Amino acid sequence: MISRRTSRKTASIWDNFVHKIPSPIAENATGDVAADSYHLWKEDVRIASELGLNFYRFSISWPRLLPNGFSNEINEAGVEYYNNLINGLLEAGIEPVVTLYHWDLPTILQELGGWANPLIADWFADYSRVVFSLFADRVKTWITINEPIVICEVTYGLGVAPPSVVEDKFSPYICNKNVLLAHAKAYRVYDREFRRLYGGRLSISNHIAGRYAHAIFSRQGGWPPEIEQLLLEISIREGYRYSRLPRYAQPGEDIGPWFTNGYKDANAVLEIPSDAVLSASSALAIYPKGIRSLLCWIQKSYGNVPIWITENG
Repeated sequence: MISRRTSRKTASIWDNFVHKIPSPIAENATGDVAADSYHLWKEDVRIASELGLNFYRFSISWPRLLPNGFSNEINEAGVEYYNNLINGLLEAGIEPVVTLYHWDLPTILQELGGWANPLIADWFADYSRVVFSLFADRVKTWITINEPIVICEVTYGLGVAPPSVVEDKFSPYICNKNVLLAHAKAYRVYDREFRRLYGGRLSISNHIAGRYAHAIFSRQGGWPPEIEQLLLEISIREGYRYSRLPRYAQPGEDIGPWFTNGYKDANAVLEIPSDAVLSASSALAIYPKGIRSLLCWIQKSYGNVPIWITENG
């Protein structure tokens, strides 16, 4: 039950990060205005319509909707903005594809431990329930969490983005587990409370497939046995008495990931194929054969599961 209504957005971990002094962002840029879709959504819908788009993907900002991070207080101005955008898209014949979380965690929740706190799975489930109750009558395609490996590897392992935790032995794995449990709980909220009424589909956006697909789509669930064995061997070699990989021990926790902490733990070798066309980023290349290989691997590993390509190129 939502007991209070406000008209304010509070800070996310990215709001705080881009305002650090000295700035960690090139040319001291911030996200204060950016493309200003909050005020220019009508123009965005018009452009999308002129381009002939069938789908328009955007994310809900957790601190814009729930200013204190929890479900007891909701921001009326945020609800109005998302209602306007969703209705505008539908009127233009464009289906909204909505992501619940694209990295902008409310600052207050980070102060309570963020994705390293196991309680975040329940907090995320409560947040998702609010979003579904407000918009699921019109939104039929949902993405729970965008690119969880960025949350857990880049922000917790490498520490180059907020919350900037530079610890790659335990924190990425703890984050992995909690992100997957949060996804699972949000999925169950939708499945049990909203799917029968509204239909719709829901999944996770996963740009490195294995770790975040194995437990969701495989029969075994949990961490893949190969990864469990590999991390156990690495952990013992490093002097630990047990594996650095957290267990999925509680009932219902077999929703867990794959693709271990960075490529060194996975014994993977990354090389850009010699026949690939380089892009503007030194880390990316144009390699059409790659997407076919990935799709074939997914089918071989998990069967004919539905696939949405939410980003490519």
